[in-house]
Amino acid sequence: MNDEMFPVEARTDLSALYTSYKGMAFVSPYLSASQTALEMIIKMNDYVQNDPYHEVCLYSGSKDSPILMPNSAVFNSLDIRDHEGPLIAIDPHSWIIATTFHTGQNYYYIYDPLLLKYIPKSDLDRMVKSDTVFFTRSDAHGKFLKKNFNLDTIKVRVPNFDMDIIKEIVNG
Repeated sequence: MNDEMFPVEARTDLSALYTSYKGMAFVSPYLSASQTALEMIIKMNDYVQNDPYHEVCLYSGSKDSPILMPNSAVFNSLDIRDHEGPLIAIDPHSWIIATTFHTGQNYYYIYDPLLLKYIPKSDLDRMVKSDTVFFTRSDAHGKFLKKNFNLDTIKVRVPNFDMDIIKEIVNG
């Protein structure tokens, strides 16, 4: 972007505008045949249908058709670098993408702790040291993560993509 066309002050104002953004964005490496993707899209669709002014979007690296058509925007995960609002990863790979390319507040909804076994220990260590806000579906998941990885999660539990609870978490 040319500095003459888009002054520094305007960039600062634009950043402030989007940091007050009250929508939610999820990042997932795939939206096709998985229980996690199905549950997320069903809950997102219900959430948007109940109030069309709820702003929710998805970022995905997959070119496959979603398991269910989302009632919200779906962007390529390469566009995460342009996202100014809160970003919620739903698996370890999407967390790595989010923390690599997104400069805003990152969250990780640890829906399935089993997926952590597929990432290197160095990434697990990076998770523990990060400023990401971690939350889980259950107390059992939270205790497992603390005991085995020394990973702290917030006290609030989010059963099966409860969008109202997630909105409270990301919007304070």
